Amino acid sequence: MQNKRPLSVSTIAWFLIVRAVVACAYVFLVDLEVSALSGTLYAAGVILQLVVAVGMLNRMNWARTLYLLVTPISIAVEVVLEYRVFGHLLGGTSMNAIFYIVIAILLKRRNTVSWFTTEESTLERQKRLFK
Repeated sequence: MQNKRPLSVSTIAWFLIVRAVVACAYVFLVDLEVSALSGTLYAAGVILQLVVAVGMLNRMNWARTLYLLVTPISIAVEVVLEYRVFGHLLGGTSMNAIFYIVIAILLKRRNTVSWFTTEESTLERQKRLFK
C-alpha cells in the first residue's frame, strides 16, 4: 500500500489553490465589467477549483475524476464565450488547455492512480487527516 502522496498531486493541488486565490484577487483588484452569467461561471469555477484541490490533498478520488471531467467542459465554455465576446481566442484559454493536458497526464500516471484508488483503513486516514 502506498501511503505517501505523490509529489505531482501536491504540486497540482497547490497550483490550483494558488490559481484560485490569484483569480479572486484579480477580480477584486481589476474592475471588470462582466455579465451576471460570466461572473457566476467565474465564481463557480473558482469554488470548484478549490474544492477539487482540497479533495486531492485529502486523497479523494472523486476530486481527481471531477477535475479530469469538468475542466475540458470549462475550457470549451471559455472558448465559446471568448469567440462571442472578442471574436478570437485569448492567450489565457490556450494556457488553460496546456495546463489541463499536463495535469491530466500527471493525474493518469500509474503511481498517482494507485495512490488515489488504494484503500486505507479508517484509522490510518484519520491519523493522516488530523496530524
